Amino acid sequence: MKMSIKKKLTIIFVLSGFIPMLVIEIASSTYARAELENSYLSKVDVMGKTKIKEIGDYFAFQQKLVQSLSINPNVVSGLKRMSKSFYMIESDAKSETFKLNASLDNYYRNEFSKAYKEKSEGGNVNSASFWSAGTKLESKNLRA
Repeated sequence: MKMSIKKKLTIIFVLSGFIPMLVIEIASSTYARAELENSYLSKVDVMGKTKIKEIGDYFAFQQKLVQSLSINPNVVSGLKRMSKSFYMIESDAKSETFKLNASLDNYYRNEFSKAYKEKSEGGNVNSASFWSAGTKLESKNLRA
């Protein structure tokens, strides 16, 4: 099978135009891709440096705030009073528990017993046993 010169020349001209076009396309897309990656990486790098600066500025501000609060006489005296009263919480809780227990005991002995007698037509309730059967507040329950 012999090809004519016309066909051979047509194929040679088409290939001589197509091959350089293909090489230029591959080279330009490779170059464009590399430039896009470099551009993206430089933007990410700038954003990272900006965030590092923002975080550093935030901690510097917090440090200055703590320093200014530490020399404020109202804050210093408040912290001293707070540290003293911190250890008084347990005794205050026990005192409050005692008051609540007395108040609850008084309620069961007086008001509850009277209402129970009226509703149960003279029935009697031992409020002391009812009260001590598990309703009493204990200071350990208040320490949470």
